[in-house]
Amino acid sequence: MRRILTVWFVVMLFPSATISFAEVPVLEVPPENPISEEKRLLGKVLFWDEQLSSDNTVACGTCHIPSAGGADPRIAVHPGADLMLFSDDDVLGSFGVVKRDEFNQPVIDSVFGTEQQVTGRSAPAFFMGIFAESNFWDGRAGPQLFDPLTPETLVISDHGSLENQALGPILSSVEMAHQARTWQQVTDKLLQATPLALASNVPSDVMLGLFESPTYQLLFAAAFGDENITPVRIAMAIASYERTLIPDQSPWDLYVAGDAAMTAQQIEGWELWEQETVCDNCHKPPLFTDSQFYNIGLRPGEEDSGRQQVTGVQDAVDFYNAETNDTGHHQFTADQSSIPTQNGDGVDYDTLSMFGASAEKQAVIVDFMANALTDPRVAAETFPFDRPTLKSERIQNTDLSSELKMLTYNVSSADWTSVRADQVAEVIRSINADVVGVQEAMNDQQDDLESRLADVYDFYRFGVDNSDPIFVKKGLFTLIKSGEVATTVDCGSTRYLNYLILELVQSEHWLAFYNQHFCATVGGSNIEENQQQAIELINLVADNLLLYPASNIIVGDFNAAVSSDTVQFLIESQSLPNGAINPLFLDDSWQTALNDSADKPVPIDWIFHTPYNVIVNAADVFENELTDVASDHLPLTAMVQISYTYVVANVDESVEDGAEEGAEEGEEDTNTSEEVPDSSEGSSGGSLSLLVLFLLAIFVRRGHSLRHKDW
Repeated sequence: MRRILTVWFVVMLFPSATISFAEVPVLEVPPENPISEEKRLLGKVLFWDEQLSSDNTVACGTCHIPSAGGADPRIAVHPGADLMLFSDDDVLGSFGVVKRDEFNQPVIDSVFGTEQQVTGRSAPAFFMGIFAESNFWDGRAGPQLFDPLTPETLVISDHGSLENQALGPILSSVEMAHQARTWQQVTDKLLQATPLALASNVPSDVMLGLFESPTYQLLFAAAFGDENITPVRIAMAIASYERTLIPDQSPWDLYVAGDAAMTAQQIEGWELWEQETVCDNCHKPPLFTDSQFYNIGLRPGEEDSGRQQVTGVQDAVDFYNAETNDTGHHQFTADQSSIPTQNGDGVDYDTLSMFGASAEKQAVIVDFMANALTDPRVAAETFPFDRPTLKSERIQNTDLSSELKMLTYNVSSADWTSVRADQVAEVIRSINADVVGVQEAMNDQQDDLESRLADVYDFYRFGVDNSDPIFVKKGLFTLIKSGEVATTVDCGSTRYLNYLILELVQSEHWLAFYNQHFCATVGGSNIEENQQQAIELINLVADNLLLYPASNIIVGDFNAAVSSDTVQFLIESQSLPNGAINPLFLDDSWQTALNDSADKPVPIDWIFHTPYNVIVNAADVFENELTDVASDHLPLTAMVQISYTYVVANVDESVEDGAEEGAEEGEEDTNTSEEVPDSSEGSSGGSLSLLVLFLLAIFVRRGHSLRHKDW
């Protein structure tokens, strides 16, 4: 079955082998990375998997939508060189991720605050990048690929710019990553992830491939011969997928190949394009680009030095085009004058015009560009340009979930009877919490409670000697992962840290729920053991944050009051007597809701939460005639809402400067090039609107067909 599927997809991938279209250049595939169907499939999965980002909000494809010509259809504003929004040097970029520290916790950015960061240049289309010797707007992704893990190791000697480019955004703390992200963290996350788990409407070729290879380990084994996941292999797979995306079936392609595919008006527009414009000085058929670098004067050099950042060349001639020294090309000005000799000099946007004063000719040429240069498969996103629907397209990252009730309850297994089982079950049923963390419930007690509450809750039980189960309201969540970690402490019995990673069915928000029972410290005993459990809990939460960027609720019987070193370590990040420091931000739900931890009626039971993506609306201790006899602990509840990313600013976090990072790291180069100046820059409305159509048409036709750099 696998061999048959492979043959079928290879035929689909290369339709030009049987159908004649306009001749495109020979696609130079590096011999170190030959294309295979298995590699293409893996690359397609990786390209569209938001789990490749630190916070599960950005895939490669997020900024490269096929129906937008492989570019980014969203409009985002970067403050430019002065790092101030709404000033003259603002540029259009692409949305990245909310700024996150090295522990994958959101932090406040000095420019973008708690919102998504914006790259310093907009993401270019990538389709025709497969024919370029260098990629990114400034060409910094060159033809040679070196292994990021051993930078002295040359992996691809030539034609490897796609592989080179694919590596950049994954570690960019503006585009896809938390700060100081490593390749080990990337590979660790892929080892845990279910491919495209966040996506919907997954294309049929991917569905079939995932049926045969449902994990990333198996996908890499199919593509490369073993399950080893490396940055080089990630780059090779993504590049292999991109090399199969050749938009060569536009009406113009068919027309040039001898098919009457263009309308009479489009044919006239094509002839005018050739005869009465200077467009093809740079936008040369059949790719509609010459893949060179030009200074077209749209950005002053002090705002973006463009190609100079790569070459270091400042000489005016080489600065325009470091590869060919060709400065004889012309810009679309009324007198067809040469490009200015210095950045910012000589371009008069009021006279910017492409086709002279004839509105009729303009309309004809626009029809040619907007329609005859569009591959219908790209516009309709059909194979091989099909794609899944991303989770970020289905939900708004800052939308809050509906209100959820959290409960922690030590049910005290001592002197357990069926009567007490009835009482505890009735208390839990009356509270009607959505997620319940129970402590001190051994196997028999868990059996009793499950038999009485199975109509309301799904029960997650852990090891045979683990007394801290978690109950989850039926139908409300989908389980992503469950786990238990035995602590290293010894206080009479093994103590565990239990957790569930859950996804709300309705809103698709992720919730990480932790439940534990710390060592009792009566009479001053087990204090160090209690503190050690806190250290191991924080380490577990920190490790999981890198893999599962969820809202975190941490409940349990901590056997520690608010003044204890343990609680101060957890919620105030104060160091413990042994010097241990809590790097995470945790708040107490009681303090958050009522602003008074000292008067909490249950001093050693806690519901902690991450402050940046959890809103606590209320906290309460449930008490009635049953609670006094059901257990020696009272149930503690919190009403919360959770967010996909960041809803509450952490005012204690020191403000860091992230905008410069965006300008430097830049997405696919985060470019502002190709962007037309707005009216504040003295533009001519009619001619510039036509230029916008020109740019959009070429983007849809060839993707990255306009390689001019507006420095």
